[in-house]
Amino acid sequence: MKKTLKQTSTVEGRYLRWLLNGMESLDQGFCLFDRRLELVYCNGRYLELLGLPQQYGESGTPLRSIIQYQAECGEYGPGDRNEQIEIRIRRAERFEAHCFTHERTSGKVIEVRGAPLSGGGFVSTFTDVTSSVQAQKAAAASEEQLARIVQGCAIPIFVLDSEHRVSHWNHACELATGLSANMMIGRRECWRAFYQQPRPVLADLVLSQVSEPEIFRYYGEKSCRRSRIIADGYEAEDFFPEMGDSGYWMYFTAAPLRGHDGSVIGAIETLQNVTERNQARADLERHHRHLEELVAHRTHELLAANEELSQYAYVVSHDLKAPLRAIRNYADFLAEDLSGTLAAEQEGYLQGLKKALRQGEQIVDDLLEYSRITRSDTRNQWFQPAAVIDELLAILPMDSNVEINHQNDWPTLYGDPFLLTQILQNLIANGIKFNCSEKKQINMGWISNGNGAIEIWLRDNGIGIAAHHQQQIFRVFQRLHTSSEYAGTGIGLAIVKKAALHMGWDIRIESAPGQGSTFYLKVAADGHRFEVGKVD
Repeated sequence: MKKTLKQTSTVEGRYLRWLLNGMESLDQGFCLFDRRLELVYCNGRYLELLGLPQQYGESGTPLRSIIQYQAECGEYGPGDRNEQIEIRIRRAERFEAHCFTHERTSGKVIEVRGAPLSGGGFVSTFTDVTSSVQAQKAAAASEEQLARIVQGCAIPIFVLDSEHRVSHWNHACELATGLSANMMIGRRECWRAFYQQPRPVLADLVLSQVSEPEIFRYYGEKSCRRSRIIADGYEAEDFFPEMGDSGYWMYFTAAPLRGHDGSVIGAIETLQNVTERNQARADLERHHRHLEELVAHRTHELLAANEELSQYAYVVSHDLKAPLRAIRNYADFLAEDLSGTLAAEQEGYLQGLKKALRQGEQIVDDLLEYSRITRSDTRNQWFQPAAVIDELLAILPMDSNVEINHQNDWPTLYGDPFLLTQILQNLIANGIKFNCSEKKQINMGWISNGNGAIEIWLRDNGIGIAAHHQQQIFRVFQRLHTSSEYAGTGIGLAIVKKAALHMGWDIRIESAPGQGSTFYLKVAADGHRFEVGKVD
């Protein structure tokens, strides 16, 4: 080539040098062979890409020598080297246009493109395409992995490419929609699975990156929302009357698929048949409504029965007072008329009769009080309990061995002052009656339990109550002791609980045998009623 430069004119030589310098600056390898398959010219990049020593770039180097060197270096893989050489020489002798890739032992991939020359020989270019080939392989591997994941998933899934064509339609999607992958892949018709007329599905809208109002226009704001998990994804639920025999409720999500540069290159949509779930929910709501109606009906019946029972108890108790009073009067007349004439045993019978009459009258009075609580309207109001306590203690008769103490600072409460008086009077009476201590003590106070409620507590140092009896004591006529041990009707604490519940309060007890009892009245600080159990 240098000899050729000397034989050319000065102008021609200058242009040829520019041309050669330009060839040397190319990132591609370049070579020119004549009709005898001898090298006319090659640039340095050609030698670099093929890994050839410098001497193989000299003009006149036979192509066979170059091929032989590469064969000896193992560039053509295993096999007979002579056969490898002859195959390539025969191919070159045909002087045909060619384009192929060759992967060298180093892993570098070279794309070779060549064309014959009109006067004989050929020219070829060599391009390093390793990066693009690797990218293609990675993309193919990703595509294969995506296909395996989609196809193997039990959830119906389909994928759209950047042109809105279906690229994946898994077996679960075939079963859910009744449309095969062969019918759907490569087409822009995934709407056929869900609608009678062409329209975008959720994946189409996500792929087109339309505005949120546009998505809501198709699916409704109530049944469609942004995904809480996937960026730019949406989820929706809708009824599709064309699917199945009588339509399906489907829950579906759609999200964009992004390339390495973050651009949207497709969209994926998953489907879930929630027909059975929605049917179960509808059945549950229907049963719930039926249950509410049944409860309302039963509650009405129970309230009517309780009202009737309360009325009955009131009438019976009220009507018993007159006969009991008459019997007591006759007993008093007998005691007065026969005074001094009765034997000791007969006198004992008469005293026993009078005691039984007093107890009967007390039971009747307590029953009247018990029934009167629910028969009268609650006069709930905001009041100061300290005033109620002071008034009660001022009129309450007490022996010298009884000591009652209470806090001075009390919060304002919402309730019925009269019912609170009744409650405290019964609790104090119980604390004194069921008490064997030499000094009987009653203490009262209040605490805030931190849950928007206040608890009034009353503590005594009496005999205490075992845990398994602590619910029993609030029931009518439930006595833990005989009348010979402790006097009483067995109604006092039932009145306490009924009065508390009637105000919307609640009551509980903490006690142990021999350690006294503490009663807690739970009051809502904001005046609301507590949802508590029924009164037995």
